[in-house]
This record gives sequence, C-alpha cells and structure tokens, in this order.
Amino acid sequence: MSGWNGERTRTALPFGLAGVDDDDTRNFLPFVGKESQYFLVLNGNKKSTVIDLKKDDGKDLLRRLAAKSDVLIENYRRA
Repeated sequence: MSGWNGERTRTALPFGLAGVDDDDTRNFLPFVGKESQYFLVLNGNKKSTVIDLKKDDGKDLLRRLAAKSDVLIENYRRA
C-alpha cells in the first residue's frame, strides 16, 4: 500500500515481552549490517511502533490508532 501513497504502520510487542523476539524474520539471512535483508524487504516503507498491550496506556493507544485506520490486521499467536 505504501507504494500507492498509502501509509502502513507496523506495531509490535516490546522485545522479549512474549519471551521471544516478535518477528522471526529479523533473524533470516543474509544480513545488511545488523538487519535481516528479508525483514527489510517485507517492512520497507512502514512506520514502526511498539505497544505493550498488557498496560492500559498501550491498549488505549491501539484503540486510537485503530479508530483512525482503514484496515487493521492482527496475527496473534494462539494462547
């Protein structure tokens, strides 16, 4: 979408909150400097934010972002 003048925001858990990194693709080879080339390609032109959904402030922020968004996609792991 960002290639068509859209704006994308990638929201993730704080690092280590779930006991692991939030995105396995950060560890895929090859690396460009300290970043995975695969991760960079998938997440190019995205704004990024980290939200702790276990805190009330984090939940409120997510609600505000969703209210002004056209699309919300989640990929929570099953608990």
